[in-house]
Amino acid sequence: MSSSQDITVASVILDDALAHELDYLIPQPMQGRVSAGTRVLVPVKNTLRQATVWQTKPSSKYSQLKPINEVLSEDSILTNDLLSLAKWMSGYYCTPLYKVLITMLPKSVRSDTKEKSVYIVKKL
Repeated sequence: MSSSQDITVASVILDDALAHELDYLIPQPMQGRVSAGTRVLVPVKNTLRQATVWQTKPSSKYSQLKPINEVLSEDSILTNDLLSLAKWMSGYYCTPLYKVLITMLPKSVRSDTKEKSVYIVKKL
């Protein structure tokens, strides 16, 4: 049985235009905060891109991994059941996994828009 401290790598699915997982190091301060379904910000070339953690694991077959830049959601946005459903949908409908995942995310999560607030004024 492995502890959460043994988990040092996250495989992520970028939100756009890439059909496979990328591995990133989970920095020590983020240990325990990153799990499958968590939304993160990761470096890709010269930009930062939003992604969903597909799985966490103790190591990677790649030696030079970049660290995750930021955790965007404290809780997993997609549960393990939803991730399993996404994998099945991707295979069944022959569509890239990133397209299925982005469809499953609420609009406020997948875009840069903030959740709308409603203010109610009550006369006292």
